[in-house]
Formats: sequence, C-alpha cells, structure tokens
Amino acid sequence: MRMNSTKFYIVSLGVIIASCFYPIYMGINTIRIYLKVGYLELDNLYQYMIPYTPIAISLILSIIIMPILYKLLKKYTLLGMSVVAILIFLIAEMQFEKIPVGVPDASQPLESWQLYQCSSFSFVQRVYEEVMFAPNNPGFKIHYDIISIVIILIVINVVFGIFRMIKEENCEKKAPIVTQLISGIIFIGLCILACCTAFFRDGYQQVSPISAILMSIFFIVYGITGGIYIGCIFFGKRKVLSRIMPSIVASLVTLIMYIGELTLMEGILYIYGKGLLFEPVPNIAFAPIDIIIIVLPGMFTYLILTLLNRKNTQQHIDNKSLKSK
Repeated sequence: MRMNSTKFYIVSLGVIIASCFYPIYMGINTIRIYLKVGYLELDNLYQYMIPYTPIAISLILSIIIMPILYKLLKKYTLLGMSVVAILIFLIAEMQFEKIPVGVPDASQPLESWQLYQCSSFSFVQRVYEEVMFAPNNPGFKIHYDIISIVIILIVINVVFGIFRMIKEENCEKKAPIVTQLISGIIFIGLCILACCTAFFRDGYQQVSPISAILMSIFFIVYGITGGIYIGCIFFGKRKVLSRIMPSIVASLVTLIMYIGELTLMEGILYIYGKGLLFEPVPNIAFAPIDIIIIVLPGMFTYLILTLLNRKNTQQHIDNKSLKSK
C-alpha cells in the first residue's frame, strides 16, 4: 500500500520518539531528582545528557508541529522548522545547564560540570585530583552545539524532505535527500561511537593510529553532512549555489569544529602521528594533516553534488525528449 503524507508523518514521529527514548528518560529522571532535592549528586549525573536530551526535545516538538508549519509557511517550512528546532534546543539546553550539581554547600551549574567531563586533555584533567569542577567557559561548547545543530538540521531535512515529496508528489530532490539520509546515519553513528569510546583516546595529546583514523573520519563526514544539507536546499540551481557554496560550507563547519577543539584544549590540537605532516605549522596550531582534513569535506561534497546534479540534469533532458516524441 502506498504511504500518504499523513501515514508518513505518524510513522516518522513514532520513529523519532522511539530513537529519542533514552535521552528523554535521562532528562525526565534528572528533572525528577532536581525537583526532589534541589540539586544533582555526581552519581546521578547522566553523561552527555547535554546535549542529547535537548536535541531529543527539539526534534520531537519540531516534528509534531511540522504539518501546521507546512500549512502556514509552504515552501518556507524547512526554514521555519529549522529556526523553531534550534530555538527549542538552545532554550532546553540553557534550562538544563542551570541545574546545580555537587553537594548542597558546594554545587556548580551543570554547564561547569559538563566542561569538566568533556575535557579530555586540559590542565583541569592533569590536576583533577585537586579540582572538582572546571570553571565554566562558554567557548568550549562551540563544537558540541554545532554538532547538535547539524544533527537537528539533517534529521529535519530528511523527514520534511520525504514528507514534502509525498505531499506534493514531486520526487525531484529524492537523490540528495537519500544522500543526506545516508551521510546523517553515518554521522550520528560516529557521534554515538564517540560517546561510547571517545575514539579510544587515552588523554595524551598524541593519539594512537586508530584514534587518529576515527577522528579524521568523524571530521570529514561531519563536514560532508553539513555541505550536503546546503546542497539539498539549492539542488538543481546554478553551479555556485548547488555545488560551490555547499562545498565551502562543508569545509567551514569542519574548521569551526577545529576551533571548538582548540578552545576546549586550551590552544592545542591532538597530534595524529609523527613527521612533518603531523607537526603544527609555526605560529599556528594546525598541522598540514589538519588543513587537509578541513579541505577534504569540501572536495568530497563538490564531487557528490556534481554527480547528483548532473544526473538530475540528464533526467530533465530525457523527460523533455520523451515529451517531444
């Protein structure tokens, strides 16, 4: 049986809620404990509740209101959903960050403890036996918030993209939406792996080969995923919009991730190996390999979108030929 837009909406909402079950559980339990005793003990703090619980809240609420926004905004629905989802995420994140963590006479906002948990190579970790909480520095959240926003945007892009194709019976953007779905699944899978394993880092600046490979793949897939998002929006448009701009965005968001790492690690970056390729360039923190990793997402994005747009152009030519016969 062919799925209509209403059935797809119900199924997609169910899938999103099921996928977000554990982050929502973490958030509910955290709020329950906070309302009961007024703070969180360290043992009750769920690792990575921030940002994943705010992400879950944002996705569920934005998907719920998707049909309403579509009726109101039509072709601007994706933009409207994206803005609403990001605002919900930021508000939820800020509210959870206000929850004090520790003991009644020595508690800190959750945002401070989150920094302490996430700093894998910093002066705080070197003397963590003497320091319970890291001082809060909003800069450390750059890459975590950007990752969160990218996850939100790609999920909304895929769900709304399919919803719109079914609703309007127009599958012109099927190829880029499917490509976005594939890159999104890989990227979210890498995020989960990073949460579970920290890519097998051991706390030292120079990482093992397996860590270096996984971190490099993460950065590259992250950039490609962001670039394809822009490519979906401008798919079928002129070259500067459909290929060049998404490629620039792909490298730009990867660079922003690196800036977040620099902030988190107090001006240094992980070293992926030995030799000139891995040594920081004088006066900057980036090694040649880092610059290559920043550029590669743009190159791959350009290649992927070129193939997708050429295929779309060829389909249009074939369709016109059929109509003329």
